[in-house]
Amino acid sequence: MSNPSDPSLSSLLEKANYIKKAMGNLEEEITQNIFTVRKNGIQVEMRGTHKIEKIFMDPDGPSSQYTATELLSNLQQIINMGVQEIEDRRQEAFKMISHNIQDSPEESGT
Repeated sequence: MSNPSDPSLSSLLEKANYIKKAMGNLEEEITQNIFTVRKNGIQVEMRGTHKIEKIFMDPDGPSSQYTATELLSNLQQIINMGVQEIEDRRQEAFKMISHNIQDSPEESGT
């Protein structure tokens, strides 16, 4: 006589393995990507780890006319935009993973 919870335990373990693998793949993808944000002649490139790789300023753009205080304020806004973009991407991917676990892991394409 088999335990009636065995099939659901097996399904739960499959879903847990799928989530673990999908989240690992997601984190790998996000941390390796470089996200680029531009505003007012300033461009910031940052990795998915939030590490800033490069900051560019257009010498002929509006950023050349900023005071130091304005420049720092704009830079802070742009960096925060980059962080938000990374977090939005992460949340979007988590939603996709969540949606996929409603289907069987085999049908999700992983």
